[in-house]
Amino acid sequence: MTTNQTNPISVIIRTYNESRYIENLLIGLKSQTLKNVEIILVDSESTDDTVQVAQKYCDHIVNIKKADFTFGYSLNKGIEKATNNHIVLISAHTIPCDNTYLENLTKPLSDLSVAMVYGKQVGDLDSRFPEYQDLLRTFGDQPHILKAPNYFSHNANSSLRRTAWHAHKFNELLPGQEDIEWAKYWMERGLTVHYEPSAKIIHSHKESWKQIRNRFRRESLAMKRIGMLRLSSMITMLFSEISRLGLDLLNVPKTEGFQNPIKDIILYRLNKFL
Repeated sequence: MTTNQTNPISVIIRTYNESRYIENLLIGLKSQTLKNVEIILVDSESTDDTVQVAQKYCDHIVNIKKADFTFGYSLNKGIEKATNNHIVLISAHTIPCDNTYLENLTKPLSDLSVAMVYGKQVGDLDSRFPEYQDLLRTFGDQPHILKAPNYFSHNANSSLRRTAWHAHKFNELLPGQEDIEWAKYWMERGLTVHYEPSAKIIHSHKESWKQIRNRFRRESLAMKRIGMLRLSSMITMLFSEISRLGLDLLNVPKTEGFQNPIKDIILYRLNKFL
């Protein structure tokens, strides 16, 4: 079922010490073909000048305590402030690749059978080489529809309707994967998730090894809580990471500009599996 109604958009950005990236993102959002865009920043007590920079561009700044932060909580606080039905969720350390990004990311929501849309992500030379490769594998060039039990979405670059969020808000107790839990809820009720590669962002994402271990630990705990991680999953992941390690090593000569790619490949795969 479709509707021809055109909806204004509210964009939610979560931040903590993102002064290096935030202005480029906000400039990119202000340069979109869609102009009726509300920008809401949810900041977790940044100690740099993230908020001061963002104030020039944002319609609302929502301040939350760092101690209260979860991904679901920060998203819920931002969407509570939104005045529009079409909601875009985007990571603070990203940049839209063109000025039709918002239009492309929200257009599939005109189909009311689509609960959520997520777009394409590509890395840059600030990324670790294996994560750059993983983004290429995960986010292909062809659009497709995901149905249960193929549960997936990604809140670094996604859109949804506020009316659906009212009916089922993001889980504030999960340490991560709140996007997959939200998508799973609606997919189990017959709706779908749309992957739209024309809604493309550059995602800079270079973390320390401790941050990488912690990220995958949080995500694993969350996947277990929502019933999507079992012993068989771990065995499958082990073989997958070994395969990806080999493919990454084969691809090293094809890509220039990355620092210490072989070291990064080995340590990234090890820390991810640990």
